[in-house]
Amino acid sequence: MGLIDGTESHREFTLSSEVWDVWLCDTPDGDIIRDSDEAVVLLNREVTPYYRWLSSDRYQPGFRYVGRIDGPHLVGCAEAVRAERKAVSSDNRFVVIDDTDGRAGWASSGKEGSVQIVGLHLPIIIHEIGHALGFPHSYGGLINWELDRSFGGRISRMAGDVYEYDNPMDQMSGNREYNAATIAVNRYAAGWIDPVNVAIHPQGKAHTYVLRPPGFGGTQMLVLRDPRFGVMITLGARVAKGYDSDIPKEGVEAYKVDQFTRRTQQTPPPELIGITGENLDDETKAGLTQHVHSVGDVFEVGTATVEVLERTGDRFRVRVVDSAESVFAGRFSDEDGSAHESNIEAVAARGVTVGCSPTYPDRFCPDRVVTRAQMMAFLARALGVEGAASLTSRFGDVSGGAWYSPYLERLADLGVAEPYEDGTFRPSEPLTRRDMAVFLARAFSHISAAAEPAGAFEDVPAAAPGAAEVEAVLAAGVTRGCSAEPMRYCPDRSVTRAQMASFLARALQGAP
Repeated sequence: MGLIDGTESHREFTLSSEVWDVWLCDTPDGDIIRDSDEAVVLLNREVTPYYRWLSSDRYQPGFRYVGRIDGPHLVGCAEAVRAERKAVSSDNRFVVIDDTDGRAGWASSGKEGSVQIVGLHLPIIIHEIGHALGFPHSYGGLINWELDRSFGGRISRMAGDVYEYDNPMDQMSGNREYNAATIAVNRYAAGWIDPVNVAIHPQGKAHTYVLRPPGFGGTQMLVLRDPRFGVMITLGARVAKGYDSDIPKEGVEAYKVDQFTRRTQQTPPPELIGITGENLDDETKAGLTQHVHSVGDVFEVGTATVEVLERTGDRFRVRVVDSAESVFAGRFSDEDGSAHESNIEAVAARGVTVGCSPTYPDRFCPDRVVTRAQMMAFLARALGVEGAASLTSRFGDVSGGAWYSPYLERLADLGVAEPYEDGTFRPSEPLTRRDMAVFLARAFSHISAAAEPAGAFEDVPAAAPGAAEVEAVLAAGVTRGCSAEPMRYCPDRSVTRAQMASFLARALQGAP
């Protein structure tokens, strides 16, 4: 989708069943991990299902014990493992865990990636494996900290540096005490969110979206473009379920992703400055979730104003209004200059269509052919009728659970849709111009089938099927046919989405 740069090297691992080699670092003062199998059993029991959940089974890490290695500290063990692995028949990356009681670690990514952990602390192991998969920290950027860290004899003085662990919503940031999901942009970069589950808001436009949390399908990430290349705002939904059951706040979270500085920062950032140390109290953590928005919240990000309209179950409905100058006229970007443009805009304004793609809400796909099933949805919305509540279908080839079944059943109740002689509806067949005339004549009271067809069109003689309805839409001004001299209707020609819009817009103009 042109959103993330440089993901290919990471997806070599994130879309696989990767096996990690596990080494135990035996330090002089260590005594926590006594059984060589203890760490591997725990990793396979706890870490593997976490990543399977987070990735919808696209990443399935496994862990195998390789050996124990002596060292003065974790850094020395890791260096020894790198040398030792030259004699090991394995191309897999590795995990080194020392046997002291600690909570720290670091990772490197790529083909020679490794995870190095002080102590057997699961949230930190999951965090570091995320780094090995290419996930960065996400943070607010306003908290400065002052801490001397000592890892294996190396001291890193970080006084005054930006604190990168202040987001308790993200396993890659401040969530160090329990397992939680990582943010949507990381899951998308890993290949765990399909493009169809991403929406890109067009600049200068207003649209409404429904966001779903990790593991629930639907739109997982909403992208608001920034004028600068490589920079974007991402929105995602979070609820307290699955591995997210302990997150401090539910709602819609916002982040600014800047690929030039390699920063993913909370939007808006926390208004907390001068916090010192890693252990933040509950009040501070609450302030660190102000980028997570509840129903009724209205906030600005870049040139856009976002409002969280409502929550239904695990779904959050949000409206985005972008004030930037639009790069195209009207609602849709792909119908400019079309002869049907005004009619497309008219039916969109009435809620008959919201476009053809949740990913690109500015697309209408005017040349795409309409199926008979799709026409049922368009027509029901045009008539302003609700779908039927029944889960059963009267048509032999339609499942009661089909997405269009409620519309079809409701229109069948109204006498608009009828089965073929064999009891089928043939929902996936293209809608023909003859079908369109029949449906409109049945649906709109001001379009009455001709009592005695006169054969107004050369290719629809008076005795032809649908002739009465075809001449009805002609009389109502819905269509003049497909050719003027001689007058032809082209009854068997498929209807495109643009043509459908014009048919419906003209029918609606004359409706009472």
